[in-house]
Amino acid sequence: MKKSIFSLTILLSTLSFAHFQMISTSNFAIDSSAKNVKLDMLFTHPAENGFSMDIGKNAKGEIKPVEAFLLKKGDTVINAKDKLIKTKFGKKDNKALAYTYDFNFKEGLRPGVWTVIFVPAPYFEKSEDGYIKQATKVYIKKGDTESDEWQERQMPKGEPEIIPHIDPTNVWKNQVFTAKVVDENGNPAKNKRVEVEFKNYDIKDGMFVGKPKTEHSTAVILTDDNGMFSFVPTEKGQWGFSVIDAATKKTLDGKEVEHDAVLWIEVQK
Repeated sequence: MKKSIFSLTILLSTLSFAHFQMISTSNFAIDSSAKNVKLDMLFTHPAENGFSMDIGKNAKGEIKPVEAFLLKKGDTVINAKDKLIKTKFGKKDNKALAYTYDFNFKEGLRPGVWTVIFVPAPYFEKSEDGYIKQATKVYIKKGDTESDEWQERQMPKGEPEIIPHIDPTNVWKNQVFTAKVVDENGNPAKNKRVEVEFKNYDIKDGMFVGKPKTEHSTAVILTDDNGMFSFVPTEKGQWGFSVIDAATKKTLDGKEVEHDAVLWIEVQK
């Protein structure tokens, strides 16, 4: 029997899911008159308001520099890595290193669909005795301008990627979202675990606040032999997909590196 493209297992929200790199903002679609969009890079557990981690912290406890932070639209590529500002995110007893960036007119914000890419240095997870690196992408749409660039690879060389097969700026609740996962060489990432999390809390003053928005905030999917997966978002809001080991296994400091591809989309009502 052919392996179904749509292979989905819903998990209980009480399960502890993997770490999730986020590029967070209140809305991925902003008005054409908006003068800026604030982007926060967080490494946390958005479905369960769990533990937050210091981005780029290695086995020695050192913070390594961000590897890439790019904003792309057409022929315009803004390298804003040096413009990132360090900040803190998490519960009062768990403040972790995060980054923020104010993308405004002076920095190059114009109408259109922007691909925002954040690639942190690998994070050492002591409990797993290994590193985690998550190449992360979102699409920010300013105004009503359409674009087909979401169909193209956008990640820097050497990074795996999730490539949408449905316009990620126009996804609706209960609509099927489909995407293809490729490894660092552009080959299909076959039979890989895709962990799905819903941004289940609002953010205020550098932490998640309020009650969870839904009990159904996590899921697991497997990519098929062509690297494809599909998912039906059941809630309005922001959903993240993390493809575990999307890239070829490598080592750092004698430890294995789990190299994941992450994509966040915003689902409309």
